[in-house]
Amino acid sequence: MMIAVALLLQAVQSAAPAQPTTVKAAPPKMICRTVGTTGSRLGGKRVCASKADWDAREFNDRQTTERMSANTISDRGL
Repeated sequence: MMIAVALLLQAVQSAAPAQPTTVKAAPPKMICRTVGTTGSRLGGKRVCASKADWDAREFNDRQTTERMSANTISDRGL
């Protein structure tokens, strides 16, 4: 019995602590779109960005559009 306990203690001490594995995150997938210039009939330019970048751009564009719409003066009802 003592031998079993001694072997168990020795096995626990000799077991190296597990090294934390670092998982490298994959780089975000790039999404490419052709973006046209307003007022031009020529082809647009190709823009590549991550999904998060496209989402942020669309959010900012939407806010700008809403802000501009709220600031317009309407002559209806005068």
